[in-house]
Amino acid sequence: MSIVRYYLNGTQTNDGTGGIIYDLSDTIGTAGSVRNTTNQTAFTLTQAWQQTVGTTVSGTSFDISIDANSISGTAEFRFRIARIDNTNTIQAASSYSSTYNTTGIKTATLTLSTTWNTGDRLRLEFEARRAGGHGNVSVEVNTGDADSYVDADITPASTYDGRFFLMF
Repeated sequence: MSIVRYYLNGTQTNDGTGGIIYDLSDTIGTAGSVRNTTNQTAFTLTQAWQQTVGTTVSGTSFDISIDANSISGTAEFRFRIARIDNTNTIQAASSYSSTYNTTGIKTATLTLSTTWNTGDRLRLEFEARRAGGHGNVSVEVNTGDADSYVDADITPASTYDGRFFLMF
């Protein structure tokens, strides 16, 4: 087991990405940001990042860091970790982080106890809302940088090199 850092990227190349779903990757991508906008007063899923991990997740604790570089109006946001199957259906989810309404790096350690299956995806879900007033509010998250990531305890795939030994 080892901790693997998955960075939030602004690309959409992983299985199941598109629309509001972006890539989690074990490499830092091109620096940029993803902005979400909502006029909802209830928390609404506005963006997510995911990576197929299958049965390799061996831990239940996930350290998360979000670098929020811009917040407009009365926006608030929160996040959680989820296990998604290969059809992008939530199978299990952690509790939510604290609610934030300021820019800067926000960190949380969230727990997700679940059984991971072949094809499952690790997803960071980001929700935002308008806490008051009228109209749209937005939150912008830095991507492709060292401050936006999810740490997961991953069991590396074992390899077999074809050699074997007989002892008599």
